[in-house]
Amino acid sequence: MVEKPGVRLDRYVAEKYPELSRTQAQKLVADGYITVNDHVAKAGLKLHVGDRVNITLPPPPPSPLSPEAIPLNIIYEDNDLLVIDKPAGLAIHPAPGHPSHTLVNAILSYLPNLPDIDD
Repeated sequence: MVEKPGVRLDRYVAEKYPELSRTQAQKLVADGYITVNDHVAKAGLKLHVGDRVNITLPPPPPSPLSPEAIPLNIIYEDNDLLVIDKPAGLAIHPAPGHPSHTLVNAILSYLPNLPDIDD
């Protein structure tokens, strides 16, 4: 609930949720993910005391994982277990700054029939 009148919606969201920048808040509003009193609103809307601001975050974009033939130092392997001596500096999984050339990419290449986590 809004407690201070006259604040712009995008500024209110950016202040209430510091992990979001004002630009991100504006995009969420423009894309319809933020409503005021159950109505889609514009970023420049001036809020009133008692307004209800609802935020629905969009789902994260899918992260395509692709196999990469990266040499692995396999210590032990059986049908249920794979023990690897991971080299220092090799990222475990794709992330910002390390979109590829990770341990996950190497394992996907080494075990191409590895089932999905949902299986």
